Amino acid sequence: MFERYQRSEGALVDTLAEMYVQGVSTRKVKAITEELCGDAFSASSISAINKRLGESLKAFAERPLQEPFAYLILDARYEKVREAGIVSSQAVLTAVGIDWDGRRQILAVEMANRESRSAWKDFLVALKARGLKGVELVVSDDHAGLVAAIGEVIPEAAWQRCYVGLLRSLMIIFWPRSIVCLICRGCAARSRISIATTTAALE
Repeated sequence: MFERYQRSEGALVDTLAEMYVQGVSTRKVKAITEELCGDAFSASSISAINKRLGESLKAFAERPLQEPFAYLILDARYEKVREAGIVSSQAVLTAVGIDWDGRRQILAVEMANRESRSAWKDFLVALKARGLKGVELVVSDDHAGLVAAIGEVIPEAAWQRCYVGLLRSLMIIFWPRSIVCLICRGCAARSRISIATTTAALE
């Protein structure tokens, strides 16, 4: 379709792949390309593009982790997923590693029926099988199953509750928000004087 303009073709293919990721049906993609280009990608062509995308994602998800990551950030969020015509809410488990130079890297993203101890354990075991090493601190929320899985799979690492999750809990417990701001100031304090000043204000 774009014999003389391979860059345009590449951009279109990338757009079609992104439409697939966003959940646009193959039929709708075919209609859109026909409207834009005067010609339609066949369903088999679109499927081939999606297959290539899937292969790239599989390679990314299974790549060996060669360098050590001192810090590991774990989190989960729920997204609506359509399978066999049925929409359900599933947990998206994610892991971000930070090396000793402060560089962040997405290590893994996986779907699970729900956030549970067994799901997190399988997730962490797979990370270690790919070469995860050197973890000294794991940061996450205080989900009981997640914390238990961390202690079982990465017992050598210290654990710290996610600061954002802590603040959300504080905002539920304390009111007005000015109190939460004072607590935040105390958490960020770097001297005894600052801590003492914040403590006095809370009292």
